[in-house]
Amino acid sequence: MADDFPGIVRTPGVISGGPRIDGTRISPSAVMSFARAGYSVDGIKAQYPTLTDRQIADALAYEVGKRSRRRGPQTNHNTEN
Repeated sequence: MADDFPGIVRTPGVISGGPRIDGTRISPSAVMSFARAGYSVDGIKAQYPTLTDRQIADALAYEVGKRSRRRGPQTNHNTEN
């Protein structure tokens, strides 16, 4: 799945082979945790000063995409026309 998201990579032996932001040891889920806690992009950058806006956006997109894939396709059960 990391292949679907530029900037997110997996490397055996680096953070247990899990997804990470390319060039770092920071996982997309760590970035998402800050976003869910209400941190802005600038707030996240204060926690991870080496990250760019693009890297943060890539990490958040990865996490949103991962959750969407888990849920599967959404169907509309509304029968009204």
